[in-house]
Amino acid sequence: FTGLTWMDAVLTILLGSYILYVGYRLLRKSMAGLMDEADFIMLDKIVGVLNEGRRKYWIDVHNLRVVKYGAYFHIDMHLTLPWYLDLNQSHSEVKEMEALVNRNFGNRVELFIHTDPCKPESCPICLIFDCPVRQRPFIKKLEWTTDLLQHDKAHHLS
Repeated sequence: FTGLTWMDAVLTILLGSYILYVGYRLLRKSMAGLMDEADFIMLDKIVGVLNEGRRKYWIDVHNLRVVKYGAYFHIDMHLTLPWYLDLNQSHSEVKEMEALVNRNFGNRVELFIHTDPCKPESCPICLIFDCPVRQRPFIKKLEWTTDLLQHDKAHHLS
């Protein structure tokens, strides 16, 4: 192309390397979508939103999973609520969480929230200070982090 053999070879190697790099990125992104790979950037954003909008009845969140489907996200999580809430109250808390997430992500999120009843082990991290059935004293607020919320089990202090 240039008439300089060595320059053509260098340009060919550079262009070939760029094509391999772009091909790798496309393949990697496609495989991540096919394999339901977690979207850690989105996870961090969701945890931030949950922390900012946290309500007193939301005792714990765990088993948080986020999967991207095109322009949409599927979020699956477990939410620990007071065991004494009736079905309507529990449903309202779940709807509040859904609304909070959707307000912050432009309704591009599908949420599946499994509710768990609290247990006495939850009392030390429970923010319901006027709880009528508290069995253990409050110790400290458990700060929600991405690593913590991905754990498969409800949280408590040892």
